[in-house]
Amino acid sequence: MVLNALTQMIAVLDGVARQRREKQIARNRVEARRELARLPQRVRDDVMFADPPINHHV
Repeated sequence: MVLNALTQMIAVLDGVARQRREKQIARNRVEARRELARLPQRVRDDVMFADPPINHHV
């Protein structure tokens, strides 16, 4: 019974942590787009294609 309750609590905490990570990634993307928008188009194009996209869902 105690083990079952602990397992359920761990599952809940893992879900909360996953949601927080997803929200942080989304905020980082928005901030990166804002920063890129401040750059001239020529520089933006160089930055956008310089690094391959990172898969955060590994």
